[in-house]
Amino acid sequence: MKKMKIFYLILGIMILLPSFGLAHHEKNTDNPYEKGKIMGNILGQLYQQKDIKSDKKSDWEEVFEKEKNNILKNEYLNQTTNTHKSDFKKGFKDGFYLGYQEISKNKYSQKILRNLGAEHGNWFGGLMGSIYGKEDFYHHQSNNYKTKIPSYIEIINRYDLNNIGEEYKMSFIDAYQIAYQENYNYSFQMENIDEKKLLKENGILHGTQIGNQMGKIYGKIDFLKSKNNNWKNTLPKEEEVISNFHLLKESSVYVEAFLVGYKDGFKDGYIQSFQDTRLEQGKESSYYKNINIEGGSISSLDENVIVSIPQGTFYQEIFISLQKKDFSQFKQENTCYEYMSKPYEIKIKNDVDNIFLKKPMLLSFKYYGDITGGIYQYIHGEWRYLYSTIDENTISTYIPNTSYSGGIYALLDNPIYPNLKDIQIHWANEEIYSFVRRNYVYGYIDQTFRPNQLITNEEFKTLLKRVIKSDDISYIHKIEDSNHFITYEQIEKIIQALPGNELFKWNDIAQKMLYEKYTRSKSLSGQNQYISRAEVVYMLYTLQACNKL
Repeated sequence: MKKMKIFYLILGIMILLPSFGLAHHEKNTDNPYEKGKIMGNILGQLYQQKDIKSDKKSDWEEVFEKEKNNILKNEYLNQTTNTHKSDFKKGFKDGFYLGYQEISKNKYSQKILRNLGAEHGNWFGGLMGSIYGKEDFYHHQSNNYKTKIPSYIEIINRYDLNNIGEEYKMSFIDAYQIAYQENYNYSFQMENIDEKKLLKENGILHGTQIGNQMGKIYGKIDFLKSKNNNWKNTLPKEEEVISNFHLLKESSVYVEAFLVGYKDGFKDGYIQSFQDTRLEQGKESSYYKNINIEGGSISSLDENVIVSIPQGTFYQEIFISLQKKDFSQFKQENTCYEYMSKPYEIKIKNDVDNIFLKKPMLLSFKYYGDITGGIYQYIHGEWRYLYSTIDENTISTYIPNTSYSGGIYALLDNPIYPNLKDIQIHWANEEIYSFVRRNYVYGYIDQTFRPNQLITNEEFKTLLKRVIKSDDISYIHKIEDSNHFITYEQIEKIIQALPGNELFKWNDIAQKMLYEKYTRSKSLSGQNQYISRAEVVYMLYTLQACNKL
């Protein structure tokens, strides 16, 4: 039983502390083979000494088999990889053999026994001293190795030294006590130094990173507000920094270092951002307009495009620009589109270059074409049609109320698209028509879409592939009959499998239909019913508008 206690003590220490920083132990104990070899060597020596003491015949393999079984039962090894486990066992076997044979060859040498006792005592004492030094530091105890160092009798009993030989035992105890004291003090002091060093280094690093980011934001905003390039006037007070970044939960050492790093990072980020924004602004042939809760409008310099912003569209003050762009980087080859205008880019400038629109914004172009023209947005490398209405010499579309970081828009003409005759007065007319213009749906041969008809598994797969621009939809449930209809519940699971839609709920779409389209979905009576073609289009259109697809 005592031998088992010794074995598991060694194994537990090796697992918890793979590297103790002991001056007397040069092996790389991060290596599983070396871990096993060190443990095997020590145990091999211990067992051979016992065999010599009791005049037993040397048989290292018999003893090894017993210890091998103990290793296999260990919980730590059962949690490691097979490669790690195999390397550890091989090292243990090699070390056990070498340790056992070493004592066997020198069994009558008292000097060898003294040296071994000193080596083993130094190893165990160093390990335990290191452990308790760290433990006392972590528990805010005083630096006093005497509080936990085992007594003479405790060392003998703990390591089963009575049956090993007097030379070995005395050397073991002396070396143990010396190594324990040295490593306890070293470990305690190093933890104290390392903690403060780490807190300072991390504080400066984190403060510099965050300060640089905030400096860039404020440098850009100050330039856009026509302020002077003076980072000191904009630098937040220390109390504000501490509060904003929850530094009251940190130690004083970390907070002091964070504030130093924050100021340095803020200064560099502010100056760089202020000057970069000035250079960028000088290159652009447009301007930024300050818009707040009262709403307003912004026009392009050539007055061909205007963005109308209702009151209460957003509450915080932002800057909006409307810039004319060059078509060279946005043109698509081999399409039926005819470009009717230059691209125009809407940019949002605030702390995060993004705003949540509580109301839709109206985007209008001057227009003199026919109904085949429309407003398109450049998204994911393609031009996507936005439902457009024509009124006299203007064509307009709504930018939906969602999270908005700007966009690139242009007038395109596409005379080649099917004219479906059964969607004009349907509640999902705008969404279906938009999907026709986006080349997602084409209708039937008789130029109908049949919006109220149930959608089949195959039809839905085909539509989804077109919308997400991917043939990889293996996550869609498998239905043997491709003509089988799909329920609302199945649709919900399919959409949840798409990246970024893990929280999707069909009921949100159903409520939106009821509120915006005055149309009650059958799903409100149970999601095990089948979904219609129009509802699927409405759902996918909504997800695209919210940048979910």
